[in-house]
Amino acid sequence: MTEIQRFIAIKTMILLFTGTLSRAALDADWLVTPVKEPVRIEKRLAGKEIVLSNGLISRTFRLRPNTATVAYDNLMTGESIIRGVKPEAIVELDGKKYDVGGLLGQVEYAYLKTEWLDSLTENPEAFKFTRMETGPIKERFAWKRKRYSAELPWPPPGKSLTLHFEPPPKKELKGLRLSIHYEMYQGIPLLAKWLAIHNGREKPVRLNAFICEILAAVEYESRVEQPEQWEYPNIHIESDYAFHGGDPKSANKTTHWVVDPQYSTQINYLRKTPVMLECRPPLGPDVLIKPGGVFESFRTFELIFDSTERERKGLALRRMYRTIAPWATENPIIMHVRHADPKSVRLAVDQCAEVGFEMVIMTFGSGFNMENIEPGYIAQMKELVDYAHSKGIELGGYSLLASRRISDEHDAINPETGKPG
Repeated sequence: MTEIQRFIAIKTMILLFTGTLSRAALDADWLVTPVKEPVRIEKRLAGKEIVLSNGLISRTFRLRPNTATVAYDNLMTGESIIRGVKPEAIVELDGKKYDVGGLLGQVEYAYLKTEWLDSLTENPEAFKFTRMETGPIKERFAWKRKRYSAELPWPPPGKSLTLHFEPPPKKELKGLRLSIHYEMYQGIPLLAKWLAIHNGREKPVRLNAFICEILAAVEYESRVEQPEQWEYPNIHIESDYAFHGGDPKSANKTTHWVVDPQYSTQINYLRKTPVMLECRPPLGPDVLIKPGGVFESFRTFELIFDSTERERKGLALRRMYRTIAPWATENPIIMHVRHADPKSVRLAVDQCAEVGFEMVIMTFGSGFNMENIEPGYIAQMKELVDYAHSKGIELGGYSLLASRRISDEHDAINPETGKPG
């Protein structure tokens, strides 16, 4: 048995002994056999810690003297996901940065020992934990099941944990309340996280920037020199703030693997190993939260892999999408019609109804004008839609209106050039 195998075996025995890891989770393959074990939220150490677990992964929070993630474990392999304590979030309000939760005093950031936790102290300048709420997972919006789809539950089964924080005792922040939300789902090693800021003051507050997830992750590789490309930890991080890309990697704009300045004993002599996860928007948001208003961030989804095998990781990712976005299984059979005149559209509808297609799209270049609001044109489109519906076919349009110039008032401006495009 190698040192790594021995470590994993010992870690697994400890997790089994403490009840964090269930025997069922070890005996079954969650991708093959549905895991029936429910999500649990349990207090430990006389209420000093709380554990969010589903038998596949667990996340442990120390609640006093302030709240911080002190353990994040892959129960399928016995591995720890983190090697250090960080704030639960960072917000920049009216030009000043504040930690949300977190604990100070960890000296060595290559690893984290349980016996160090009692000596860690709070940051007096940080938002401080006040209370928590637990409950079932609520749907983000109503899913109107319209077409054939997989028989999947919505919302997905699991539990939510909300941690509430009050600002440090500064007069200018009095009345603000910040909440960090977590969701853990049953039967899949997946967790979601987002933050919300409630402005209970009499004046607005500007949220310049935020980081809604910070993880001092265990390094995936140790390199003395600077490689052309680093290997990141074996977890998948993605948010619902994704755009400008046709796949998870290219559309991911919020996941950033950065250097951890507190990890001073790393083997890379330039100390540039990207082992700290930051989930933040690429710009801003620089929004003004009005009195009585609420700002809610995007949701970050954290999928923990149990293997480095490419096929298995792909299956896990597919299960994630089917869990958090089950409408993706609708997948209507679509025909792109090249011309948007009534005769061509009717012909396409008739053909689709005959062979079993479900939707017709008037494709780009067809002549369909999404911006034409003339009554006659709208009436023509309505007539075509009604005809399609009479045949059991949905009718839609495809436009590239956002990729060209609209007007000075409505164009999207590139912040780097100050011009459209």
